[in-house]
Amino acid sequence: MARRLVISLVLALVLVVLQLLLGRVAIGTALLTGLIAFVVAFLVLLASDRWFTRTGRR
Repeated sequence: MARRLVISLVLALVLVVLQLLLGRVAIGTALLTGLIAFVVAFLVLLASDRWFTRTGRR
């Protein structure tokens, strides 16, 4: 669980920083898309872990 949270947080932070540095995006918009990215990354990692655990691959 902690691994999924850390990876999702790092990916979201990278997205926010890139948006602020490269795209002229407001801080609120960057934080909102970072939050969405965090949730999506967490759900993808959760589904992936469950899929590989269920099928016996690891």
